[in-house]
Amino acid sequence: MSGITIEQIKAARGLLNWTQGDLARATGISLTALNNIERQSASPRQNTMALIAEALERGGVEFTEGPGVKMRGEDFEFFEFKGKNFIDDATQDIFRTLANGGSIYICSWDERKITEYASDADMGYQKFIRDNNIDERIIIPEGDDYFISRSKVYRWLPRTTLGPLNWNVYGDKVAFYLWQKPYRAVVIKNKTMATAYRNQFLYLWKQAKVPPVTAMGKKPAR
Repeated sequence: MSGITIEQIKAARGLLNWTQGDLARATGISLTALNNIERQSASPRQNTMALIAEALERGGVEFTEGPGVKMRGEDFEFFEFKGKNFIDDATQDIFRTLANGGSIYICSWDERKITEYASDADMGYQKFIRDNNIDERIIIPEGDDYFISRSKVYRWLPRTTLGPLNWNVYGDKVAFYLWQKPYRAVVIKNKTMATAYRNQFLYLWKQAKVPPVTAMGKKPAR
């Protein structure tokens, strides 16, 4: 299968717990080239995408109809929220999934996007997090001081490490927020994938650093 998307490549690597280096070794494609493909700073040839798809399939994943991916033989559910209320709808799904508590780990390219598209949803989200004692952690690009949650839940990583994509993992779901038209939140429900992304987040969290007090003071905790 060669007609895969960048999102499917990242999701498949997450399921297999593969780094970009692992995929590079499995395909014979250079690590630099793979990094450029995933950051969408290069337009790969069709045969390059075919090599990537074949390597991931050999690893044990299966690409599904639409922008989906799953472990071979494993249950998988894909859905998306679209339209002007996509943030509100995605937030409601977080509420439903974490109604009995849990955690939400967020890798955010730009938190301003959330409040830009749904300030009311953010206010409801903050109350839900507090009232239900949710373990919330957020990684944002180094130098960014725009905090919409409590300052203590943030960590910084270099922007080049995060890549231009907002994603979060909660319960048995991973959600990707796409800010190009048509704006939408793509949610993948799969325990293996959620576990892989949660582990990836916690690894990044250990590498990240606490923003300095000067940055935290610019956006007081709510």
